[in-house]
Amino acid sequence: MKIIKSNEKYLTPEIVEECFEKGKLTSVDKTVTGNGFSTGFLNLKVRLGRMHIIIAPNRAVVEEKEKAYLDDLNLPLTHKDKVFHSENRMKFFYGKSFDSDFDDADVLVFVADSFIMRGDAIKQIAHRIDKVLIDEVHSVHQQSLYRSILVDFENRVVNRFTSNVAIVSVTATPILFARVDIKIQNKYTPKQIINYSKDRKETIARIKEDIDNGENVVLFTNNAGVVYNLSDKNDRSLEAKFVVGTNLFNGIGKKVSLIHNESSKLTVVSSRGFEGFDITYKDARCYFFEDRSSGYESFSIGNLYQAVNRCRKGADYIEYCRQEVSDKHREVFRDIKKEVYAFILDDKISTEKKLSSAYKKFKPYIIKVHKGKDISLKMNRIAINLYLEQQMYNLQFPQKGIEEFSNDRNIEFHKIETMSKRIKTRTDREAAIQYLFTNRNEISKRDSIPEDYHLNVNNLWSKDNVETSTQIAYAYWKELDMFLIEKNYANDYTNTERQDIALSILSNPLEFEELCDHILEMFINSKKSKHSRIKAKEKIDNFKKYLPTTVAQLLMSFSRDKISFDENQVAWRNYNLATKIGMSQLTEISETIFNTKIDEYDIASCYPRIMYAINGKNLPDDFYGGDKKNKVAMNVYFNQFGYDKTQRLGKAQQKQKVKKKLREFNIDDDVAIWLIDNFFESEFRGDLFNHIAYYEEQIITELISLIYDDDNCNNQGIARRHDSVIVFGNEDNLDYISDFVPRIFPGTIGWFK
Repeated sequence: MKIIKSNEKYLTPEIVEECFEKGKLTSVDKTVTGNGFSTGFLNLKVRLGRMHIIIAPNRAVVEEKEKAYLDDLNLPLTHKDKVFHSENRMKFFYGKSFDSDFDDADVLVFVADSFIMRGDAIKQIAHRIDKVLIDEVHSVHQQSLYRSILVDFENRVVNRFTSNVAIVSVTATPILFARVDIKIQNKYTPKQIINYSKDRKETIARIKEDIDNGENVVLFTNNAGVVYNLSDKNDRSLEAKFVVGTNLFNGIGKKVSLIHNESSKLTVVSSRGFEGFDITYKDARCYFFEDRSSGYESFSIGNLYQAVNRCRKGADYIEYCRQEVSDKHREVFRDIKKEVYAFILDDKISTEKKLSSAYKKFKPYIIKVHKGKDISLKMNRIAINLYLEQQMYNLQFPQKGIEEFSNDRNIEFHKIETMSKRIKTRTDREAAIQYLFTNRNEISKRDSIPEDYHLNVNNLWSKDNVETSTQIAYAYWKELDMFLIEKNYANDYTNTERQDIALSILSNPLEFEELCDHILEMFINSKKSKHSRIKAKEKIDNFKKYLPTTVAQLLMSFSRDKISFDENQVAWRNYNLATKIGMSQLTEISETIFNTKIDEYDIASCYPRIMYAINGKNLPDDFYGGDKKNKVAMNVYFNQFGYDKTQRLGKAQQKQKVKKKLREFNIDDDVAIWLIDNFFESEFRGDLFNHIAYYEEQIITELISLIYDDDNCNNQGIARRHDSVIVFGNEDNLDYISDFVPRIFPGTIGWFK
């Protein structure tokens, strides 16, 4: 690791320039927030005809830079005909930004999402790029756990440019286990004392005292209950400047009467404002709340440091109120690097199987790599490093692992002797209705509950005290009921028929139980008619385990404004809720329960048709024989197709048997040769299945897009169910689907009948 010493408060352009090396991705720990690394980069001299790029993870960061730039030009933010007078001409790209092209610019500033989405346009100017800065890269890493667009982001940036481009990723708070190439040692690093405590009640009392004394107070929290306990006991009102995300704002809005005041001496900040937001209070008193037992309230030492340093004029007092991890907590891995590596290399498990729910514990720590139709896996080193950091940070505070981090930033920890005490607040239904209506103007201003407010369908089965069908029904009723209360915050929303039906069933244990029994009976009858006794029993027993949850989630999905099922992508197939039950049961729920017509358009003889299309042929009408007498046998055969090492027969003999069997099935000679050449000796039995599934996904995605693009798209929802498209409540003429020809197989016919 290279050390660069800085003797100034703000980094000089020379120091910033020194961090860039042509043809390399360099990781830089600037150690101190606000020391001007990105500002220095924005003002680096750009060669004639060349350009620089800066990428930030969040829109707020880009908007702040844009505002500062336009203010420097002495022009209003809304001015569209900007004339640039600074040495470097800059353009900014994010959702709804004014700039649309790259002309007449020296520096392009992107939000990460916009950078990815403008990939084709960036490709056209890639040869002109000299330097790229990925700013606040710690946030890129942390958010990659729940924002798929940020997964493997640095490599995606590297692969977008030529080998001559110099790329730097920079942060003041790198992941503790991440690689650092350059560390900047800042002479100007003021000492920070962070007091740490455990009693939330006592900490809240200190905040109240500060507020009463007229102090400037900054509260960092993701917990609405903390804000509730700060509100006035008499009328449960709270005046503050709220810099919080939508979820927390709505959560607070159900508990207290909000008075947003930009000039307030109290600022409430959620994790959304840990960066890209400056607090201008002088001598602020900062309070940071964390609960290691709660996922949404768990942070890192880097998050704490970033947050309290939002106070650009310094903090007079800093308190870190931390609840330790529960005694019941168990780590998922003993040695995560070793276990994930072994899992990826395990040749006894197919790639598709590795991506299934059977191995869900590995899912966050692997990356799917697409090469055309093929999928391979690699380690997600960022996610693994974050897991290791979390594991270390779960230890009693302060941990030995943060010593170097603290010393580099001149941080000293002082313990406040308290007992660990949490606070509890529940959202009372009637109170939530009252406070949401009271806060309707603030909600409307922020558009935190928009017209298309989306209903989440969560898995509540694993939550405490949610086990029996009655408990499951009640838990989902609460979720749906609260969602509709939020939708009706201004008392101007009327429930849809489908929402009322779902509420009625979920609120009635007997009715819910009867529906579950009815769906189970239909499922049993369908499986017994299609499968052997043993196979049917296996499928029925598995279905029974999750029956109440599946039915409850279906009721919730039908309660959406547009019926939809959350994706569960495994390789090229989507195992969403619609695939958990048979088509007859789905039809029963849609048409009998919700009075909603359902239409299914499935690929005719999907797998053989795709096999023939790959070989430039149309599938014969009599492919399965008269009355489709060979259908079951052929489908079973193709699912098991390939060389079987466990048999006594050698490879050559087995191949001859395969050729003979394909002739018996009247398989086209070219298709038979293609099957044998490509899949007889496949590593996994599922390779043929996955290959076909790739094309299946292409076809179904194209058809769904076609239906959506129809000028007269009138329906109540569209969903994929493996090789079919389901349209709910359709009112359009979709006869054109019978003539649909996939772009991937031009000249073929008979796809949908």
